[in-house]
Amino acid sequence: MLQWALKGFPEETVVAENKRINGQRDLLKQRKSELDARLEQARETAVNMESIERFCEVVRQNLGEFTFEDKRLALEALSIKVWVDGDNLEIEGAIPIVEDDIQSITSRCSE
Repeated sequence: MLQWALKGFPEETVVAENKRINGQRDLLKQRKSELDARLEQARETAVNMESIERFCEVVRQNLGEFTFEDKRLALEALSIKVWVDGDNLEIEGAIPIVEDDIQSITSRCSE
């Protein structure tokens, strides 16, 4: 662009082209940030799946020993919500996936 300016191109053309290029660069930086965030989320999901599988295995192994109160507390801790609409059943909840949470659940379940 400097070469254009030195060769006599109108300054407004050089300024406009510079603004266009800067705009494209900003869009590319924004897109890169979005993609980086999605990559990090994908990495976390992979790690979380391992934690979720471990958690489910611990619960599966100990579920037979749970009392009614243990089961009620587990459903409450998992924020389980169930909706029934005719033949449709929807279950929503949250599984603790932090390693420390799983350890405490393991010791609680093994009692």
